[in-house]
Amino acid sequence: MTKKSTKPETHEATEASNPALARLLGAHRKIKERKSVVKREYDETYASLNNKLDMIETALHRMMNKVGSENLKIGGLGLAYLTPKVFVAAKDWDAIWAYLQESGNLDLLQRRLAKNAVLEFIEANDGDLPPGVTVTKERAVVVRAD
Repeated sequence: MTKKSTKPETHEATEASNPALARLLGAHRKIKERKSVVKREYDETYASLNNKLDMIETALHRMMNKVGSENLKIGGLGLAYLTPKVFVAAKDWDAIWAYLQESGNLDLLQRRLAKNAVLEFIEANDGDLPPGVTVTKERAVVVRAD
């Protein structure tokens, strides 16, 4: 079964025939380009600052180890202290899933759906949704370089 194209026909114009459209698209392009530059500069600066903070925190940790303390303080400047950080990751999803099905302990999961999997389900099931799922579609204006 071949799908029909549902793309609407593109209305083409020239700058001379539609100056308002030309101004809007031109402004959009300039803003997106500027936004890209600003984001790149921000990301670079942010990463650099994080690297500096990491180096300082490593040096503070070494100082704490050297003096045998879990906190260091200088009045008016600040307090540095050790605190536990916990990271959780799945190493065997099959085992986790089996446990969840057996125990019903679904609190171990976050509540969100995998959008692509839901869309694949809908396509494979003639448009039917999985139970309890709703899908909302919106139309958005997208501008791309020509």
